[in-house]
Amino acid sequence: MVIKSNTITGKNCNIKSGTYLRNGVFLSAYGLIGANREIKQRIIFIKSRIANLNYVENSIIENDVNLEASSVLTNHFNERANKNIVAKIGDTLIDTKTTKFSSVLGNGCRIGTKAVLNPNSILEKDSIRRRLHCLTSWTDLLYCVNNSL
Repeated sequence: MVIKSNTITGKNCNIKSGTYLRNGVFLSAYGLIGANREIKQRIIFIKSRIANLNYVENSIIENDVNLEASSVLTNHFNERANKNIVAKIGDTLIDTKTTKFSSVLGNGCRIGTKAVLNPNSILEKDSIRRRLHCLTSWTDLLYCVNNSL
C-alpha cells in the first residue's frame, strides 16, 4: 500500500493491500477501498465502497456509492483535438477550463463490474449502471452529431 501526501482518511476506513492513494484524496468515515487500485484527486464520502481493480481519478463520490470490481471512471478525452471538459447543468453549458475531470456520483449510486463512465459523467442520486455498461456522456453524443470525433 502506498499513501502519498495530501491524503486524508476518516475514522473506521478500510484500505486493502496493493492500494495506491495518490495526491489529493479525501476518504470520509467508514469508506472501503478494495485491493489493487489506484485513486487520485478524489473526494469519497461516508460509507462509499470501491471494490478491487478499479481506476478512478478526478471524481466526487457521494454517500453510500458502490463501485463493483474493475469499474473505470475515465478522466480524459484522448481521442479529441479539443480536450476541454464542458459540464451540462440543466440547459446550461459550463466550460470547466480543465482537460481532466471524471465523474460526480450522487448518493446511493451503483456502478456494476467492468462498467466504464466517460469523462464528465454526472449521475443523479440512486442511479444504477449495470455490469459491462459504457456510459457515453452527453458531450460524446454532441461530438458524434457534429462529426467531430
